[in-house]
Amino acid sequence: MSDQSPPDADGQRATGAASVTEPDPPRTDTPSAAGPTATKPAEPPSSGDTDVDETSRLLDLIKTLLPLATTVTALLVYFGWSYSHAKATRLGFDSDLLDQSTRTLVVMSANTILRPLFVVLAIAFAWLEVRALIRGKIVIRSAEVEAADEPGTVSMAVTISWLLFAAAATVLVAAVVTYVLFGRGTRDVRTLGPWYYRQLIPPLALALISLLVVEALAARNRIHPAAPGLTPWQRTASRALVWALLAVCAFWSVAVYARISGLRDGNRVADRIPHGLQVVVYSPDGLGLRDDGIQVRRIDDAGSRYRYRYSGLRLLQHTGGRLVLAPRAWSIHHGRIIVLPDDDSLRFEYVIER
Repeated sequence: MSDQSPPDADGQRATGAASVTEPDPPRTDTPSAAGPTATKPAEPPSSGDTDVDETSRLLDLIKTLLPLATTVTALLVYFGWSYSHAKATRLGFDSDLLDQSTRTLVVMSANTILRPLFVVLAIAFAWLEVRALIRGKIVIRSAEVEAADEPGTVSMAVTISWLLFAAAATVLVAAVVTYVLFGRGTRDVRTLGPWYYRQLIPPLALALISLLVVEALAARNRIHPAAPGLTPWQRTASRALVWALLAVCAFWSVAVYARISGLRDGNRVADRIPHGLQVVVYSPDGLGLRDDGIQVRRIDDAGSRYRYRYSGLRLLQHTGGRLVLAPRAWSIHHGRIIVLPDDDSLRFEYVIER
């Protein structure tokens, strides 16, 4: 009678004292017939990771806005200086004598470029709308031409491309002719005729011609889509050059407009001097002001700290802690400008003549 042991739990039979055990097959994560295997849900990000992401976004935003704010402030200061320098030159003195602060120059530039800024934004908005309309028409018409499969059919992209090139050439000719004609006008600064405004023609014409040529090339590239085009870095470089050119033209135009505005406001101030705000100056010491229209009176009151009174002065400008005054008989071609510090050493009275 043979001694046979029953099979064990793994389905193997033990023979004698020694038994052979086969290795278990590898386990797989296949779902069972009973249903899909439950997966462990992903852990939500910790609050520390969220704070780090928000901080990095804030730093990126600051890195983007800081150079932009610095550039805009520098441009506003330059525009304000151009306006102030032109106005001071028109009145017969140097604006560097006023030692104007950055805040004063920024405020001056804001008042100067407000109107041209609205005009530029309106033109840019209209240009983007027209550009989107033209490109939409090109796409639709190009699809119709390809579907018709007619070699003799002229694509709308070809027509628009040539029209834009013709418009650029027309703008160039018109700009040259207008510049030459305006150059024949009078150069009298008191009237600010076309000779002064012709300085706006080169930057405006250059910007408009650049936009027309770029759009013409873009429309022309749709004619032969299979032709080799620019590489990505060349497209990026070309766009950067176009935007840089437009930025230079905008900077140039607004700077010219600021100078013209300064000259125009200088003319207004010069015309109002005889009827402008009267300034009376009290000083403890003699200021040596001797000019037509200035009256000097000595004060003998022992209780007063001031000994001299000067009248017959008109206010031209008050900025940078200084008063720019002119005698009542002052004119562009005759007279002098008086600059006094606005501090406790002097006393000023302002009188409105009615």
